[in-house]
Amino acid sequence: MKRILLILTMVSISVSAQMSEKMKVDNQKKSIQQQKLLKPSNTFSSKSVSLWSDDFSEPSNWVIEHDSTLCDLDWQIGVNLTNSGQFPTDPIESTTASNGYAMIDSDGYAQEQGTESSWMTTANSIDLSSENNIILQFETWYRAYNNEACFVVVSTNNSDWPELNAQFDASSNPNVFEVFPDISELESNPELFSINISSVAGGQETVWIRFHWTGTYGYSWFVDDASISQLQANDIILNYGYVSGGGPVEYGRIPESQVSDTLILGGEVLNFGSESQFNISVESSISNSSGNEIISVTALQDSLESDSVAYIEDFVTGFTPLAVGSYTLDVLATSEMDNSSGNYFNDNSYSRNFEITDNVYSIDGIDIYENADENLAFLGSNSFTDNEDGLIIMNWYEINTTTRLNGLEVAIATNSQMFSAGAEIVPFMLSFESWDADDYYNRLVEGDFISVSDWNLNQGIIWLPFEETVLEPGIYFACVELYSGAGDNHVGILDDETVAQPWYATSIYLPSDQTSYSNGSAAAIRLGLDNYVSIKENETNNLVSISPNPSNGLFTVTSNTSDIKTLEVVNILGELIESRIIDGVVNETFDMTSFSAGMYFVKSSNGISETTQRVIIK
Repeated sequence: MKRILLILTMVSISVSAQMSEKMKVDNQKKSIQQQKLLKPSNTFSSKSVSLWSDDFSEPSNWVIEHDSTLCDLDWQIGVNLTNSGQFPTDPIESTTASNGYAMIDSDGYAQEQGTESSWMTTANSIDLSSENNIILQFETWYRAYNNEACFVVVSTNNSDWPELNAQFDASSNPNVFEVFPDISELESNPELFSINISSVAGGQETVWIRFHWTGTYGYSWFVDDASISQLQANDIILNYGYVSGGGPVEYGRIPESQVSDTLILGGEVLNFGSESQFNISVESSISNSSGNEIISVTALQDSLESDSVAYIEDFVTGFTPLAVGSYTLDVLATSEMDNSSGNYFNDNSYSRNFEITDNVYSIDGIDIYENADENLAFLGSNSFTDNEDGLIIMNWYEINTTTRLNGLEVAIATNSQMFSAGAEIVPFMLSFESWDADDYYNRLVEGDFISVSDWNLNQGIIWLPFEETVLEPGIYFACVELYSGAGDNHVGILDDETVAQPWYATSIYLPSDQTSYSNGSAAAIRLGLDNYVSIKENETNNLVSISPNPSNGLFTVTSNTSDIKTLEVVNILGELIESRIIDGVVNETFDMTSFSAGMYFVKSSNGISETTQRVIIK
């Protein structure tokens, strides 16, 4: 899949090559931040005239500095530089890596508190007076943690450099470009980034370029082979293509009952060239697993100005409903001057896979995409400081036809060094109104605490059942609340960054500051509809009932299954109060009248999985 990234108002597009171990706290849920146009690409072909270049073979070409009131971390320039921290990142594999590159090693610096602010600036000014339309290009490799930002800053006097931190809004200063907003890890090592700096550097006799890192205890940022060139005249980019049932979110799996009778097919097109483009065409098609084209449509737009973006799409109605199976969306963008015969046609196409299912609904497309296309990160109980217990992750779902909800299937990270059995997850559903009002405890339905087992970790999946709930047409949020036992046993939910999604497709709530954020792209929190039970989970969770609940201290635990082997009662600190071995159908009465009023937990286990339920003693 060929993907080009553009950061836009209202849309947060995330890209990641492999499963990252950490994520970044983003903008608050309702905030909207304008971003300047950036073009990352895997393609290292440029036919533009070079005006300046530096391959980092000579460190004296750069002035290396840091904010001495905050840190003493510096950029390094040299050969064979490596990350020296606990979570090493591979060195950049740039074109001229053998003669040197630049690296900021925040992981090796290991400053767990406070702020780092470090930069490198061209030692000499660059004369760009001969060209008004210019781009800065550089090869880069980057991996994010949770509170950092990478900037390119342009100056024409080498004196008005802004003070930057991880929360700096680049749209407030035309000389500042944030390089990786909403990215947890790049797709390829390296990637070539192009930034249109014409508005601040075009036609200027003296220009300085700065790479500025700021954050707290991150990983690494590598830079090499920087250059400034003429901006190509004719270059449209298909940032991404989409197929939608009318809503803003794209889905990896769609139940047959929820497929809309109207589809929108199209793409987001950027004119990255210096000249206006005319007669732009976006061709979209859907093919089945046999390669047979099922739907095809072409959308047209007369013109597109330089440095502007357009959604070019068309509606399809009256088509034969898509049957259960696998499908591929292919999208191609062309213009009069940027087509198959042009020099910059390498970034004009997009392709992705999706499925029509019987009864599973997911934003993520994990295990659907071709392996080379899948870009995964995670969000978990260890993602954000002081949020080890109570972190909430929420997914947007559009229900088009009345359906029955049975529970949530969740894909979890399997890294044994970071995650362990014993973490607990509470599944629940929110209405749109509750989500919009930031009322995350007004829940439509809530399941019990479900403990993550070794089996779940090995399989990378967990089934979280509900009492069957009818969902009428509307917008809902599928949610999980994560508990690690004060950091003893962490759990991570996979986040699919392969497909561009609107900022609200996945959001989070941090209990530490009681604030919601737009983190995440497409968390693997899936709806199980119409009697769906996770096949991978194979019904290993055991549903038990507690009555009465709340109680005065006397309560009975029952189940209609004979699979349960043990029952445990623990307090809110996890301390064991009573344990029983079960032989046969569960019908056990507990007497806790001598214990203090409060919340306790009953854990039931069949030896493979463990379920936790709350009991209130009044």
